[in-house]
Amino acid sequence: MSKSFLCVLALGICGLVRPVGAQEELCDSACLKGIAADYMAALVAKDWSTLPWGDKVSFSENAVAMMIGEGLWGPDVSIEGIPFIAADPVSGNAVWFGVVTEHGQAAYYGMRLQVENRRITQVETLLGREGTPGTFTAPEHYAVAAEFSDTLPIEARRPRERLIALVDGYFGSKQLNDGVLLSVFAADCARTINGTSTTHGSAHWAAQAVQGCQPQLETGLYKPVDRIRERHFPVVDESRGLVVAI
Repeated sequence: MSKSFLCVLALGICGLVRPVGAQEELCDSACLKGIAADYMAALVAKDWSTLPWGDKVSFSENAVAMMIGEGLWGPDVSIEGIPFIAADPVSGNAVWFGVVTEHGQAAYYGMRLQVENRRITQVETLLGREGTPGTFTAPEHYAVAAEFSDTLPIEARRPRERLIALVDGYFGSKQLNDGVLLSVFAADCARTINGTSTTHGSAHWAAQAVQGCQPQLETGLYKPVDRIRERHFPVVDESRGLVVAI
């Protein structure tokens, strides 16, 4: 997705006081993924009444605050292809990435749900449409790389804190932009934005200049970047080496 999507790096909690009788309803990975799938089904059906809403809900589309029922809830929407869904019971977040059509026009779609006590409290959505500023390749044949779903062998897994540090270091390297690397990159590292490779091929100006994730950062290719602010990491999956970042 074109916008950089995230949660808490570390919390030191000595005690937590809840009202008498209050009890948190835990939502595991399957529960979170199910709520995300239900949200998308409700979006297609234009019926948000079936969803488990919290007492207060924040909803945004492309960083614009809206009411539930506005934005993509208005036009006729369908889901194309197989979406990618990931969840993190530690943070209570689920994400849904895929391709949707509105009025028949395909667009890239990303969504983050925050779930508390099995109820939706935050919905953050991103739409990459043709004709809007930024990188875009027609999504008709786009699919999320299979590697994002592969389960890693035990010996290849890294702890949550290390995974977050690697992604945060990527952002730091891009922001510093002086050739110093604050993370570690695989030789075949690739970056794709709205279906367009920005590290390989010739479809994007960055790939035309320098090929590969690390070489681009080593040459200081991102001089227009001043700051990458409010970095959040809503979903971390150690079994897949996966981090979703906003």
